Formats: sequence, C-alpha cells, structure tokens
Amino acid sequence: MPPTQKILPRTSRLVQAAFAACTAVLLLAVSPGCVQKPVKPQVEKTAPSGPDHSSQRYYYYTLSRFFQNKGQLTDAIELMDKVGQLDPNSAFIQRERALLHLNKKDAQAALEVVEAALFQHPQDTSLLNIYGRLLEDKNDLEGAARAYEKIIEIAPEQQNAYLFLGGVYTRMKSESKAVSVYRKMVKRYPQAYAGYFFLGRLYLQQGSRGRAEKAFWKTLQIKPGLEEPKFELAAIYTASGKTDQAIDLYRKVLAGNPKNVKAALALALLYADQGRPAEASALLSDLGQRSRSGLQVARDVVRLYIDPKLYREAVILLTGILESGPASRDLNYLLGVAYEGQQKPASAIQEMQKLMPQDRFYDDAVVRVAFLFQDQEQPEKAIAHLQQAIVQNPAKPEFYFYLGTLYEDVGELDKALGTLLEGQVQDPENVKIQFRLGVVYDKMGDKDESIAAMKKVLEMDAEHASAMNYLGYTYADMGKNLEEAERLITRALEYKPNDGYITDSLGWVYFKQGRYAKALEILIKAVELVSDDPIILEHLGDAYLKKDKRRKALESYQRALKVKEKDREALEKKIQDLTGGPAQ
Repeated sequence: MPPTQKILPRTSRLVQAAFAACTAVLLLAVSPGCVQKPVKPQVEKTAPSGPDHSSQRYYYYTLSRFFQNKGQLTDAIELMDKVGQLDPNSAFIQRERALLHLNKKDAQAALEVVEAALFQHPQDTSLLNIYGRLLEDKNDLEGAARAYEKIIEIAPEQQNAYLFLGGVYTRMKSESKAVSVYRKMVKRYPQAYAGYFFLGRLYLQQGSRGRAEKAFWKTLQIKPGLEEPKFELAAIYTASGKTDQAIDLYRKVLAGNPKNVKAALALALLYADQGRPAEASALLSDLGQRSRSGLQVARDVVRLYIDPKLYREAVILLTGILESGPASRDLNYLLGVAYEGQQKPASAIQEMQKLMPQDRFYDDAVVRVAFLFQDQEQPEKAIAHLQQAIVQNPAKPEFYFYLGTLYEDVGELDKALGTLLEGQVQDPENVKIQFRLGVVYDKMGDKDESIAAMKKVLEMDAEHASAMNYLGYTYADMGKNLEEAERLITRALEYKPNDGYITDSLGWVYFKQGRYAKALEILIKAVELVSDDPIILEHLGDAYLKKDKRRKALESYQRALKVKEKDREALEKKIQDLTGGPAQ
C-alpha cells in the first residue's frame, strides 16, 4: 500500500592527486590574415619497436605520467599497465597502477592490483599500507588490522602504521587493543605526540579522566601549539567543575588563534554560566559581526551544539550573539531550530519569522514555521503563512508543494489540486509536485488521472520507488493489470527492500491474483515491518480468511480496528460476520 505518513521538511581519501599544467606560448610575427588555426598535437601511445625493454618501459612510464598530469586517467592506466607487462616483478610499478585506479575512484580495481602484487611482494610495506587503507574503506577492519600488524612486524620504525592500527582497533570497539598499540608507539618513540593524544581519548572512553589528563598534557609538552589537546583538557576541567582551568585553556587557544570560533563559543558559554555577562558579551559581539560575512560561526554552532542536541547551550549562545550586536539572520533561524529542539514552538516561530526573502535560510524557515503551526493543531495559521509567502515569492515551487499538502491534510482536495497545479506552472519538471498530484487525484476518486500522474512521475524519474508502488497498488486495488502491478512493486522493493508499505502492496497483488498462500507469507512480513497500520492488518486478515484461518483473521481485524480512526464500518462488518455479534 502507499505510505500515509505526514510529509515534513528535511533540516541537514584515500589518495588525491594534484595536477599541474604547463603551457608554452610561441609568439610569431606574421602578416595579418596569415595566421593558421593551430592543430592539436597527437600523442603516439606505441613505443619504438626493438628488444630494448628498458627504453620501452621508460617511454610508457613517462607517457603515462604525461596523461596523468592532464587528468586523462584511462589513458594513463592503459600505459602503466603496459609498463607492468614489461616489468611484472616491480613492486613500485604495481603501486603506481593501484594509485592510478584510486585516482579514478575505482577502489575495486586498485584492490585487485594490490592483492596480486602482495602475492609476489608480501614484505613490501608500501603495498601493505595501501592494502590496509583499501580494506578499511571496505569496512574489513580485521583484514586492515592484519595488514598494519604486518607492517609493524617488518618495519617497526613506520610510526603511521601504529596510528592506523590503533584507529582500526578503536573502530572495532577494541579499546584495550588500541591502548596497547599506542603505548607501544610512545614507548618506542617518546616524542610521538599523536600517540599520547589518542591514548588520552581512549582513556576518556574508558572513564579514566586522570590518565587522560596526563596523556593530553604530555601531548602539549611535546607539541605546545596544538589546539585539540587543549579542548580535550578544557572539557575534562569543565566536567570536573574546574572552570577557571578550562577558561585558561580556551584563552590560550584564542591567544594563538583569535579566529577560533569553537574556543570563543565555549569560553562565552562558561562566562555566561558563571554570571560574567560583560566578558561573554565581548566574545559574542565579535562572533555576531563575523557571522555577517561568512558561515563559519553558524556551521560551528550547528556542529558543536545543535547536531549533538545541546539545545540549552545553543539558545544561550545564539541569544547572546543576537543581543550583543549586529548578526546574520542565519542565527535567528538557528535559534529557532534550537527552540524547536527545546519543545518551545512559539519561540521557534517568532525567531524564524524574522527572516527575509533574501536570507539564506528563508525558504527552510517558511516551511518549518508552517509545520510548527500544523503540529500545534493550527492548520489555518499554517495555510495563511504559506499563502503569504507565495504572494511575496510566487516563483517558489516548494511553497506550492507544502501548501498543497496542507490542504490535502485538512481534506480540502480541490484547493490542494489547484495549488499543486499552480506550483507545476512554476516548475513543470518538479517530481515531488507531480507525485503529490497523483495522490490528490486518487483521493478525489479520479483513478485515471492518478494513474496518468504516476506514469508521468516515472517518465521523469525512472527510479522513483514510491511512484512504482503507488501505481502498482492502484492496479491491484482495482483488480487490473496485475502482472504489471507485480512487476512495478517487485522493482520498487529492489530500491526499498524493507519497506513495509511496499511489501504490503506485493502481498495485495498476490491476493488479487488468487495466490493466497504467497499473499499470506508476504503480508505477515509486511506486518512485521509496520505493526500498527490498519490497512495492512486488514489485508492480513483477508489473507488468513482465504486460507480458512478464522481465528487469525479475527485477531488481525481486531488489531486493525483498534488503530483505525475513520471508515470503520466495513471492518466492523467483517468482525461481526466472524463472531456473530458487534465488533468490540
């Protein structure tokens, strides 16, 4: 069956090559009209013939590098493969081949090259390093760990192998193994500050603040200019109630880097919590000014406070910035998001309504305010808000889309249809509007227009699983084109294999085909995926009844009745027929 959930807006290396291009300009003194159009030079990709393999290898290698520098990676790979054929035992050439495949973003081809090369050169640490990184990217962490362990066994002087191995163990949630690796690293290399830093983080994960503190201070002893250990220490001191020490660390970060937004935000928050508004305001005023010329302040507020759902802290900081002086209205939007996270919709609406059409987050703010009104069960305000936005910005198809869905939600289908058609005028290729038109036509009882709309969606987006499902379910419900319905829904499940609504649609197709055993099997799975949808439960009851499992059918119908809010008569009749009395 088609999903019925409310539509809400969404709020949200391995190797890199640097290519340099060189051009030479030849200035010719020629008579006007005698200048000939330059001819693009042709590069011959066949080496001079002869038995001298060394010359051929050099020729192909040089030419491969030429094409690589021009960004023509397919040609570069073809030529480097020829070098490999002439010198199959060179680990260096195999590394070059693998790196070229990585530059082309073909990790599988790179992996195949490296695996073949390691068969010949199992002790080559450069190959093992690439192999480990490739396995990490494939999430084969155990394989990657074995590769790094072998590097350390062969060449324990390679410090990066310790870092990579410790990182893999950390990802594997094997903190004790990671700690052991970093301890070995710092024991062998006492100045390996990165080893101490990662030890500190692991100690924190293990709940040992004291050991973490010592590790971070050791990192700073070796590398005093690093910022991250200071942040880690400041967080430890803040959590321990040692606010003055935390403040001192943030000040040191800002002394070395006055533009560090993370430190300024954290320090301002500490000042605010300590009742030192003047010092907080000085920092926040500067952040407000900077927010008008760039996105860094907004990005860091989102990353450090809103994404981790630290809404109280976000509200304190954003309010302070906005009160301390001129600031970008981006921050009003983020303050609204923070208030929304605090379950304060009125405050959220107030902040988001301050945005103007020229502001970066204006469109998102308009839609969020509308749905905040809807969540407050004030659909009339939501509709009025979007209507006003359309008057001010008539070329925004998204506004028509969301206004149409609001009309649809309150049952004003004629207005929904008219609004969506207006939006389609603004953007005839808008897939969301086209899909929603199909849904509205269906709700209005115009199956032919609904089917035509969904077919148009699939012309616009051949991989639109929801349209495949909707069209297939419509055919099944009408008892027509059942083979086509099965094909559409089966294909939709390839894109969304665990979607309970699409699974229900397939079960309903089988039911309509008279394949009741298969229908029952699929509908049981659909209920496992979506346990509280009345239509899916009713479909399951129908399938049980066809298999003469009356008790199971009755249980499914009764479960459906408990969650069905309207149009209950037909379901009540099915229960009455099974029990001989009124539905309970």
